[in-house]
Amino acid sequence: MPKCRHTDDSSALDGKRRRRLFRDLMVFQIKLLIDAFKDLLLSPLAIGAAVMDLLYPRARRGMLFYRLMRAGHTVEERIDLFGTRRRQDTQTAAWTVDGAPDHLESRLVSPRGAGERRAEPEHPGEQK
Repeated sequence: MPKCRHTDDSSALDGKRRRRLFRDLMVFQIKLLIDAFKDLLLSPLAIGAAVMDLLYPRARRGMLFYRLMRAGHTVEERIDLFGTRRRQDTQTAAWTVDGAPDHLESRLVSPRGAGERRAEPEHPGEQK
């Protein structure tokens, strides 16, 4: 009989792995979508910023093009397209796409018990 028990344990583990794989796949697809949108947005903005910098020169530190480049770099760090960040500390870490599903899950799952879902989303002014 221990053989059946082992099979139940391994099937539960396989189910957990499949859910994790599906979740990671969905997060990766969302990251790809956000990254593509960022690229589409930054391309014309970079050209516009460079033209503005050429027409209206300023001190190098304040050049729009380089400010846009720094902002784009920050966005890329937050997307972390091929990164494997997991379960970050939301109090100290900057927001990342990887942390969004964890945050959403923590907002949807009731603190009363594992797996229980809230009837309504929690709002700051919500009365309990």
